[in-house]
Amino acid sequence: MAGALWYQFARPTAATADVWAYVPDNALAVYETSDFLADWTTLTQSSFGSTLRALPEVEQFSRQITLLDSLSLPHPLLQQAWLISLQVVGDDALGATFYARLPGGRADKPGERGKLARALDQIRQKAELRAEERQYHGSTIYELSGADGKSFSYIIHQGVFVGSFTAFLVEDVVRLIASDFSASSFATENPSLLRLPKLADDEGNFYVNARRLSSLVAAFAESTAFDPRVLDALAGAMLLDVRVQDQEVLLNGFSEPVAASLPNDESATTLLQTFAGQQANTIGIGDYLPDRTAWFYHLSLSDAQRWEQLLRSYQAPHSGPAAQQLADLKSVLEEEHRVQLADWYSWFGQEAGVLTLESVQADEPDRALLIEVQDTAAAGRALRSLATSLNDPDDNYREKFSDYTIGELAQPELPALLLGSIASGYPHCFYLLTDRYLIMANNVRTLKRLLLDKEAENTWSKSLKQSRFLEDGLNDANLSLVVDIGHGWELLLARLSPKWRKLAQDQATQLKQLEKVAVQFSESEELFYTNITLRYSSESVQQLARRSFTVAGQVFTDQPIRTKPYVVRNHDTQVREVIFQDEDNVLRLVASDQRVLWQDSLAGPIVSDIQQLDFYNNGKLQYLFATDSAIHLIDRNGSPVEGYPLYMPAGVQIQYLSLIDYDNSKQYRFLVSDRQGGQWMFNTDRENLEGWTPRGLGSTPSSAPFHVRVRGKDYLIAIGQDGTVYAMNRRGEDYPGFPLILDKPCHSPVFVRLGSTPDETTLTLVTDGGELIRFNLQGAIAERTQLYRPSADARFTLCEDALGKTYVLLRQDDRSLGVLNQQGVLLFEKDFFSQTALASGRLVAQYYDFGAGRQVFALTDQVQEFTYLFDEQGRLINDRPIESDFAIGLIRSDGTPPYLLYRNFENEFAILTF
Repeated sequence: MAGALWYQFARPTAATADVWAYVPDNALAVYETSDFLADWTTLTQSSFGSTLRALPEVEQFSRQITLLDSLSLPHPLLQQAWLISLQVVGDDALGATFYARLPGGRADKPGERGKLARALDQIRQKAELRAEERQYHGSTIYELSGADGKSFSYIIHQGVFVGSFTAFLVEDVVRLIASDFSASSFATENPSLLRLPKLADDEGNFYVNARRLSSLVAAFAESTAFDPRVLDALAGAMLLDVRVQDQEVLLNGFSEPVAASLPNDESATTLLQTFAGQQANTIGIGDYLPDRTAWFYHLSLSDAQRWEQLLRSYQAPHSGPAAQQLADLKSVLEEEHRVQLADWYSWFGQEAGVLTLESVQADEPDRALLIEVQDTAAAGRALRSLATSLNDPDDNYREKFSDYTIGELAQPELPALLLGSIASGYPHCFYLLTDRYLIMANNVRTLKRLLLDKEAENTWSKSLKQSRFLEDGLNDANLSLVVDIGHGWELLLARLSPKWRKLAQDQATQLKQLEKVAVQFSESEELFYTNITLRYSSESVQQLARRSFTVAGQVFTDQPIRTKPYVVRNHDTQVREVIFQDEDNVLRLVASDQRVLWQDSLAGPIVSDIQQLDFYNNGKLQYLFATDSAIHLIDRNGSPVEGYPLYMPAGVQIQYLSLIDYDNSKQYRFLVSDRQGGQWMFNTDRENLEGWTPRGLGSTPSSAPFHVRVRGKDYLIAIGQDGTVYAMNRRGEDYPGFPLILDKPCHSPVFVRLGSTPDETTLTLVTDGGELIRFNLQGAIAERTQLYRPSADARFTLCEDALGKTYVLLRQDDRSLGVLNQQGVLLFEKDFFSQTALASGRLVAQYYDFGAGRQVFALTDQVQEFTYLFDEQGRLINDRPIESDFAIGLIRSDGTPPYLLYRNFENEFAILTF
């Protein structure tokens, strides 16, 4: 198991013991190594190191190390014991200072001064380096400058070498020397760190001043992204040994729960102290951890009431704005509503989880809180009592969902009142109670999705990769923080400062090889054993330019949406609008600025595409679609056109509706396919035309029949699921050469390549078994090619480009889906779709070819409710899917960003840009 306790007790060596006196107290952390060059080589030659080397900041540090190694000073610098301190040198920058005792005597002796002088003479002779020296507070500071303008400053004092690429950091050390070491140093501020046990054989040790963590994080994060008081009060100090393994970097050691200078009594001055006496347990919330979890905290609470008491004493001195807000909210609860939240901890179980989920909106992510409940009856009474006290009786939301009742608690930040600031971000609080957990969320959608994900087994405990990490990568702990870099990427980016956000975006591919980060603390003999695991992928990746998805607009409905978003055009302004239907059969038209222009209820669900037509041939557009038993035609304002709906005869159920305009004269025909294979043709006066009353086919069509016009002759094409091809004239009569009996089951659309004559016009389809067939409008087969079938259950279909320009072939079985070109050559293959979607036909494929090599493949897993966007090389665009229940709409323009993506997910319609 990662982080197992296999410590040997090793003390600082004589070579480093007195070097600690030179490290100033403003150091955030100190790295100690017995052979820096060897340890640095071990790290950079690992899989993780190869990723790090691609980052500009790491590459710059590596160049600095190379320069240090090449300096002709009296002694080799890097192949010995070193200390390297980390300090803030700007609003968003860190600097390093190097410390080492030079072997072979003291540099202030005459012999050593001679060696140093000769070394400086050699450096001056180098064309690429310029050596200078200056006096500062009685010490000589040597400065080496290169042609690139970079300079390295160093001193040698009583045989100790101190240097930095940031000059004022060396000056900090000089001032410490000038005080005759009476000023505070890192060692005097953290006196017990050097006495903590550590590994005897590893890649070095990290000493962390935990009371300065906010300064460390502030160098990377936006100032509003964290509460500095919480970070600085996490612990007193930490000592972590470093181990580099195949797919992990492990930092194991101990944390002091309180600074040595502070009293250790029954109160708590650090967050770790609140867990004193609590039993460390495993993470048991895996069944409720969705695959899309960005990060989560886990708390082990074997005595929740004692933990609550220590939490209150910990929060008291950390009275920042956020803490004060929570204190005010708690006072209102206790004084005005007579609610004592302290009583709730009596029915708490032994664990709690604080979840942040991958979300389109990084500034308002979906959040959930899980608290194990040992007395559900008491929990239910407490929740009902609080709801009665807080909620408006006329607006007391309660909803049955699955086997649960969802309710609302009109108390902002209730989770933070219970578990502290790590559970903040709940302007609204919705909840449900299972037989084991109280689950709260900041919106109803998140609660429902948690239950649906559990039911669909889209959770960590059911994922092989995630469950392995839970079981093998994590220890029993009092407090854990686990970050999934992939699912948390957008949320993490939003919290970085502009400088580091840009670097992360530019190097996204490399950084995303770091898959997970876990930080864990567990009590151990008045200390807290600390384990930090960096789990990364060892696979090599190419440098890819990525852009993020941005929400450009949203509309929320009362009920879940049941159709894809149909992108339509406003005939007055020519701007794009969207029309869709929800589960209450309400149809909505949404403007480009997300205003709902109108909404109206239909008698049933829409079963066809929604198409626009100019019914009156006056430049104004209407909307055509079908429900199960009727053809609907509505105008711009949502009102039915006179004479519509057109109802089918009793017992006829519509499967497809095709809009036919033979010669672009706006003399429309409505071609209906029913579920029995009958074909009906109506004109705009609602008359059923001769030959179509109905025109029967031998089997149900595999896709909507369509119209082809070649040399003034009209062909109405239908493909039966039994593999029979029909080509009919306007009167429903078969053309010569048809029906064409292919004698192979087929559920594929047809791609038409128009020619100048019927025999030059080719139609291409693929049978279920993978036979690629091309034929012309005279019924002559031009080609029959059997595509490679990797398994007996492999199934094929054709996927046409959205604009009808070209197509690709799809091959899938119950394990994966592959995309093939027109010659049947595999372009790429993906295996992370759900087996249910692959097996049941709930994997919807769309193909967009925007020209100039710009291709997008959209694959929607309707079971997992994700749409994956791939480029022409099969690379996942933006390295993450989007939440979507249906096929998407995708438009490319000349704007910035160039892509507009329309998607429906649960009760949300959204426009995304990328």
